[in-house]
Amino acid sequence: MVTLIIREVHIFLYGSRDRRNIMSMQPTTNSISSQHIRREISAPPWRGVTVTSPYIPPHEIENYSAPFYTIDMHVSRPYRLEWKQNGSYRGTLMTPGDLCIAAAHEIISMRWRDHLNIISVKIAPSLVIETAEAMKLGCNVEIPELHGASNTQIAHLCHALWLEAEAGYPTGQVYGESISVALTTVLLQRFGIKHVAQSTAESGKLTPRCLSRVRDYIEANLERDISLEDLAQIARLSTYHFARCFKATVGSSPHQYI
Repeated sequence: MVTLIIREVHIFLYGSRDRRNIMSMQPTTNSISSQHIRREISAPPWRGVTVTSPYIPPHEIENYSAPFYTIDMHVSRPYRLEWKQNGSYRGTLMTPGDLCIAAAHEIISMRWRDHLNIISVKIAPSLVIETAEAMKLGCNVEIPELHGASNTQIAHLCHALWLEAEAGYPTGQVYGESISVALTTVLLQRFGIKHVAQSTAESGKLTPRCLSRVRDYIEANLERDISLEDLAQIARLSTYHFARCFKATVGSSPHQYI
């Protein structure tokens, strides 16, 4: 059996609610067994982001979904990555510094046939929501699934987070948290897709695309206990803002609608 070695650092942002969320960040489908993971570094000096540097064997992931945003930066020799798009696989050559980006709760499928090493940054939805609202984007921006993307700023910020963690956090908490916010801001600025529709912040209502995303999530999860926080994260809004906008849009509160 091949052992997957992960050097992991946990960071928490915005209080106890997000500490609970980050600690429970587990993929919903087709996750790699915990028996294949050995943590070399584990410490919580920051808040809001998880940084890992895993060595990963050849693997195929089918219909994978996770409750966090992911930026994976390739740092080993070039390899071919394939991912499913519209029912068929596409491929690209990943070289050092190339990025794979996935949004929270999006279903992805991909495969690779080489051993590889990445720096992986997982961002809590709350950090993306707070940053998007501060940028006046609200629900009017989405992060698409990307493979083989390139951005020097994001690469430098991911590398800086890992170097700080690997060194034992010599610069302190403010430094790490500042990098996390900067990384999220650049992610939204560089790769966020803005929609033409009037934004949630301007109208006080959910955009049609945002409402459709929320309804699809509700329909797919009727058998489980859906929380207001779950729906707010799907809408990429704070729970308070989401509850107000949802009621203004559909005429009933979220719990009445469900």
